[in-house]
Amino acid sequence: KSIYFPVVDPASPEHLERKKRGAEVIARLEKNEKELEINAAEYFRNNPYSNANSQGAGNYICRLPSKWDDLNYNSPSLQDRSLQTSCAATTEPVKMVYVLPNWLPQGIQTTLGGASAIGKSQIVCNVAARVTNGGSHPSWPDPTAAGWGYVIIISSEDDFARIILPRLMAAEANLERVHHVDGIRRYSNVTKPFSFSDEDIESLAAFAEKVVYVGLIIVELASLAVEGDARNNQNVQQGYKKLDQLAKRFDCAVITIMHEARNVKGKALLSRFPGAMAMTTAPRNIWYAREIEGGSTDTDATHVLVRAKATSGNLEGGYLYSIKGAEV
Repeated sequence: KSIYFPVVDPASPEHLERKKRGAEVIARLEKNEKELEINAAEYFRNNPYSNANSQGAGNYICRLPSKWDDLNYNSPSLQDRSLQTSCAATTEPVKMVYVLPNWLPQGIQTTLGGASAIGKSQIVCNVAARVTNGGSHPSWPDPTAAGWGYVIIISSEDDFARIILPRLMAAEANLERVHHVDGIRRYSNVTKPFSFSDEDIESLAAFAEKVVYVGLIIVELASLAVEGDARNNQNVQQGYKKLDQLAKRFDCAVITIMHEARNVKGKALLSRFPGAMAMTTAPRNIWYAREIEGGSTDTDATHVLVRAKATSGNLEGGYLYSIKGAEV
């Protein structure tokens, strides 16, 4: 079979009309090309065709939308953007609410850092016991009453049944109010590890809406929320932003666990953690656990827990503690 090309009369009205329309299209493209080149990044963000690669407007023009007006930077789709502000005079201040008085605020991420085998997991299990029981509970040394709630644990390190659950039992947590995220079951019967993708977060939100009230989310480790290289400040900030959004969305506390770097003696507390600087600048609340040098104190305590960073600005005080075995 051969290819057949119909004969076109260059002087025919139909051909002249097509030629005229083609010239108009080219003229409009040339007119808008410069503006597209200058405003490409903003244009791609504000148009439904933003999945076009952002190497330049020339590549974008190869996938033209059906309406030529959309190519004009002055189109309504690009003009409806405006800066939104809050006036201090008309904004009501919001009182800080604490799950644990002066230590664990709602709506804000708190990071617990320290060396390995320092008892970080035991500390958060004790906090979970206090949250699930509410009020005054021996799992936390401050007897001041606190609110209660369910606890969700997302862990990539310790086995839930063998390690985390016995620690919760030793802390006398209300186990009916503790849930461990085993993973996400998708379209098959295969359960995949939980990630902090938008889809997995929505699955977490759907579960949280089924319980009475989520008081605490524990994330072990903090790097779980970071997509990509945890040494990149932007990656860390984006990951921690999701944690803050979770805390605000559920009006709960979020605790993440972070390991201390090696050879940190003599360094400032906030300089003792590996990874990007944002690992310590992004969280507004940071606890630090450390073994007491020289052995136990008069109270037989072997470790100390302090605040390295606090939303209230109050870094005074702390708690002495020791780690002991328990039968469960």
